[in-house]
Amino acid sequence: MLSRVHKRIPSDAQLDELTGLANRRAFERTLQLLLDSCRESDSTHTVLQIDLDRFRMVNMACGFDGGDQILKRVAQIMEETIAELDGMIARIGADKFAVVLFATPGSAGEELADRLTSSIREIEFNWHQNVTTVSATIAVLPVDRTTESVAFMMQNLAGACQAGKKLGGDRSFFYTNDDAALSE
Repeated sequence: MLSRVHKRIPSDAQLDELTGLANRRAFERTLQLLLDSCRESDSTHTVLQIDLDRFRMVNMACGFDGGDQILKRVAQIMEETIAELDGMIARIGADKFAVVLFATPGSAGEELADRLTSSIREIEFNWHQNVTTVSATIAVLPVDRTTESVAFMMQNLAGACQAGKKLGGDRSFFYTNDDAALSE
């Protein structure tokens, strides 16, 4: 089953025009195949959602063209960071990205999230005399045979990002079923 996920190359309709990454539709299809794989083989995978912090302010300071250049730079950093790993990157929203790490435990996903957070924080972007920095809040969600659905994953990734942002952003936030901040 997992080999089918790897063999699926997104068509143009499944690619984000700006970054060339998979889009939300391709990402959600991959999540469904991942769930099917977990149930068939009792495998464990990890999914991350990368939510850029205060990106509206970046767009205000640099304009939409500058914001687009930052999004491309973030996509490039993500591709470089996971190049050695078995995974998929997608742009799932205006300032949101996601990573699927195949056959990877949550602890390795958490380490990747910390590396991505640091790499994104190091971006110093100069656009028409405006210098801006970027940060991200990254949710980490382990996926196994007990994971309910794609909707469950998407909802809890978004909730974990929100919880991380409430703590000030610029951090990774590991999802657990019994987390008090997520319960709120």
